[in-house]
Amino acid sequence: MAYDNVSRLTTRANPSSQTVYYGYDAVGNRTNLKDPDPVFRTSRERYLRINA
Repeated sequence: MAYDNVSRLTTRANPSSQTVYYGYDAVGNRTNLKDPDPVFRTSRERYLRINA
């Protein structure tokens, strides 16, 4: 896992050992999620839309 200078998660490994990337807007809201595994990506995208 990696974090930015304000302790936000920026990368981590998914269960398939691929790198997942997170992006944030200027006020710290998570706005981007890039996961190469489509099964996990779909679940997270739904969660982010519901909880935005």
